[in-house]
Amino acid sequence: MIHTNSLLAFLHIIPDDKLMPNELVYTTTKSYALPLLNKEDVVFASRKNFIFLIVPFLIATLAIGILGFILITQLPDRFLTWARLVCTVLVLFVDIIIVLDWATTVYLVTNKRIQYRFGIIGERVLTIPVKEITDTSLEIGLLGRIFNYGTVRIESANLNSTILFRNIPSAEEKKNEIDDIR
Repeated sequence: MIHTNSLLAFLHIIPDDKLMPNELVYTTTKSYALPLLNKEDVVFASRKNFIFLIVPFLIATLAIGILGFILITQLPDRFLTWARLVCTVLVLFVDIIIVLDWATTVYLVTNKRIQYRFGIIGERVLTIPVKEITDTSLEIGLLGRIFNYGTVRIESANLNSTILFRNIPSAEEKKNEIDDIR
């Protein structure tokens, strides 16, 4: 179990000696604060596996690069500068969106609740109290076994409450930690 001080040291936000019990937890993903409940400790906080930042980034850059190459070879000379500019701006825009999506998606587990926080412009938070968890399951594919990631499904007594921790690193370990706090 990671205590609040350890989490903040991990996130490099507040030194261990500056935090009092039950203060707000600040994460590096956004400038939001997560207030902890009374006697609530952070079990873990995670993002998607780093591969899900790198692979879409490379695919988008390569696809737009190929599109740009095709445009440049087919367009008259007077449009080449504009075509290069449009492709460069498009690559930057798509890559920024990919990075922001990865950076603003946070999976948080405390001893009292499970949270999934996401959203680039607006933020959405899905929460399930630990006492309402009815089932957890794990999905790991072939690439997940190779690169050590998977998806943890957390279901609650409420019919519409299922949280998926998609593509998180060390998914089996994270699932076991969730099972331990139930």
